Amino acid sequence: MYLLEQHGFRRIVSTTFMMAFMFPRHVDSGNVERYMRSLVRAQADIDVQPEQFKHYFINEIPERFRDKVDVRRFGVGERVVPQPYTRAMFEKTQAWMHARNLFDAAPDTGVSYEQAVDSLNCGQP
Repeated sequence: MYLLEQHGFRRIVSTTFMMAFMFPRHVDSGNVERYMRSLVRAQADIDVQPEQFKHYFINEIPERFRDKVDVRRFGVGERVVPQPYTRAMFEKTQAWMHARNLFDAAPDTGVSYEQAVDSLNCGQP
């Protein structure tokens, strides 16, 4: 997005998205909590001194575009906002995906909310 904006493109729609983190079942929940806290802490460090970290963006840009962009003009990038993934959100998303036949399985053969969503739920109650 930042690269395109530097070349005269303009944003016509602004939106947000939700991203899930997947961990194997045997992972210690304490390690997951520490990992998530570290992401939020790193984001806070970036917020305080973004210029100190912007040079890392260059690693994410395909080599053929690197000489066409000034990463110093970039913003801070994606935000980590830990929030619970509620049962209502899960059910709405499942219904949307099944209505579009995105799964080979029928809705009643999938996993339950409890199976799909870790009980930590991003550290939220």
